[in-house]
Amino acid sequence: MSQSNKKITITDVAQHANVSVTTVSLVLSQKGRISAQTIARVQKAIDELGFVRNQTAANLRTQSTKTIGLMVNNKNDFSTYRMVAGISDVLEQNGYMLYLTQCGQNAEVYDQKLLTLYQQGVEGIIMSPIDDQHLLSLRKPESFQIPLVCLSSAKLDSDIDYITPDNTHSAKLATEHLIRQGHRRIAYVGGTTGSPCRDERIASYRYTLSQYGLPSKQEWILDGDFISEDLVQAVNMLLTEQTQITAILCHDASSALSCINGVRKSGREIGKELFIDERVALISFDDSEQLMLNHPSLTCVYTDPYSVGESAALRLLDSIRNPSDSDHKSMLLPAKFIHRNSA
Repeated sequence: MSQSNKKITITDVAQHANVSVTTVSLVLSQKGRISAQTIARVQKAIDELGFVRNQTAANLRTQSTKTIGLMVNNKNDFSTYRMVAGISDVLEQNGYMLYLTQCGQNAEVYDQKLLTLYQQGVEGIIMSPIDDQHLLSLRKPESFQIPLVCLSSAKLDSDIDYITPDNTHSAKLATEHLIRQGHRRIAYVGGTTGSPCRDERIASYRYTLSQYGLPSKQEWILDGDFISEDLVQAVNMLLTEQTQITAILCHDASSALSCINGVRKSGREIGKELFIDERVALISFDDSEQLMLNHPSLTCVYTDPYSVGESAALRLLDSIRNPSDSDHKSMLLPAKFIHRNSA
């Protein structure tokens, strides 16, 4: 039977299946004790009439919108795509839709868009800070009565649940790997002074060196946020003046690319073979398509952004389903060691 020229209602389905509207509603919501035969009859009526459930109306009746907000800054990179994919996959598997918005680098815009997501009736929000300084100031708005999860780059002293890579363990893995390969003078390049993520990694890097009785000098630690000629030149000068350095830990993909150019500008090459052709080993705390395709490809110690997204979505769903569990929870995600040709 076709009734394509009129909107099919739940009442039409009930009449067609010769059951009550309540029975159809229970079948659609998969609630109540309905016999298999009745369910089959209702489903047959739905198929024959071409009924499409009005999910918005159903959500209003159950006080559930089945929507989640995601706030990210304007990073259109490999890691962001992977992270969003992890969030989206988990939410879709659990019957939720994702509202995605970008905030740029303005804190006022960030706050306004966060409020807009809340006003749209989302059941929870996953949020990514603008930068490290914003990360330090994040607090859950007192007026928000929904769960929030922060995609943090470091441990967060806040009342917001957060998911973060285990920076301490990552730096230990990377530093110990280089030490076992015979490196005794290891530098750290990239990041901004005062960055919580950078501070955690450098503290672990220095502590690991001290455990093996190896030095860590302040002049072997270079700042630098993005790919820049200044950072390239700083790496060049470091290796020219400190010829004993044979390995570098790179804060992120941008720092790694600057290190590659800086190493080559100093007249040295990149590679794992210690003391052969004056090579310098590199390990990145980030990954990108450029690092994979670089020659030599770069060894990485990093947390897969997809697993970060999955973990954030699962944590938020758990908070939605268990609203009485108000304890603040955080999650440190382990790093993966991706062994390539640079170290």
